[in-house]
Amino acid sequence: MAKDTNKTEKRPPLPKRLLLLLILIALPTIIGFQFQQGILIAILLLLIILASIGRQKAGLIMLRLYSAIVLLTLSCLPILHFQGTNIGAFLPNMPLLSGHSPLFYLLLWIGSSIIAILQVYLAFSQKVSAYFKQQINLNIIN
Repeated sequence: MAKDTNKTEKRPPLPKRLLLLLILIALPTIIGFQFQQGILIAILLLLIILASIGRQKAGLIMLRLYSAIVLLTLSCLPILHFQGTNIGAFLPNMPLLSGHSPLFYLLLWIGSSIIAILQVYLAFSQKVSAYFKQQINLNIIN
């Protein structure tokens, strides 16, 4: 029998944890496009998703960095709130989020924090990092 000279790389299946992480990152992208807020960030998140599907090591690094930044930002919100800073001045005016009770905003912050913790857990998971190519390649186009 002749050996197959074409060395095609077998792609491992997309892990369920990575799929869940990409869905959690795609949600803010869709919301950003829908409300026309943060279009540049939404485009960058789409590039992170594409790089992650393409198994680029840069995609993994960007996934981890994005999830850590989101968790850090959400962790700073209560500090800003208790210092008397008007958080509403920093946030865009979204008609769906105006006029609610403080309990609603507290529950929204708790839900967002749980999602951010889940993102960090998934981004630093061993099964997710095993999906990406092992050589360091920071070119997301290639």
